[in-house]
Amino acid sequence: MRIFKITALILLFVSCSKGNKNSGLYKNALNQNHIENQKYVVVVPGAGCGGCISNATYFLVNNYSKIKDSVTIVFTGVMDKKLLKNEVGEEFLKNPNVKIDQDNYFLAPEIVSNYPQVISFKGNDGEIGEIQNFDDNTYNSIIQ
Repeated sequence: MRIFKITALILLFVSCSKGNKNSGLYKNALNQNHIENQKYVVVVPGAGCGGCISNATYFLVNNYSKIKDSVTIVFTGVMDKKLLKNEVGEEFLKNPNVKIDQDNYFLAPEIVSNYPQVISFKGNDGEIGEIQNFDDNTYNSIIQ
C-alpha cells in the first residue's frame, strides 16, 4: 500500500510538471492565425456538439462589445462561409478579433474538440495557461 501511495505521488508530480502536452500545437495554430497578446481565445468548431456550439456562438455575438478587448474568436472547420455569415452576421465577422481558421490548424488530431474551447494565457508572454470547454464558468470569466 505504501509503494502504491509513493508511486501515485510521483506520477502526480510528473504529470503536473509537464503542463499541457499539446501546447506546441496550440501555439502553432495561434501563430498561423496571427493571434497574439490576448487574454482569451475562443475556438468554435464547425461541427460537434450542436447545442454547445450554438450557445457559445450566441453568447459571443451578443456580448462582443463587452469582450472585444480581451478575446479573440476563431471559427475552425468552417465548411460554408456564407452560412457562417448568415448565422453570425457579416459585420460581426469583420471585427478584428474574429477570425476564420482558413487552414484548420485547430483541427489537428491531437487538439481537435467537438466543443467550443477557451484558451487562457499566463501573463503577457503568450504561455498557455488553461484550455477548457466553453461553459457557464468560462462565460463568467470572459465577461469580467
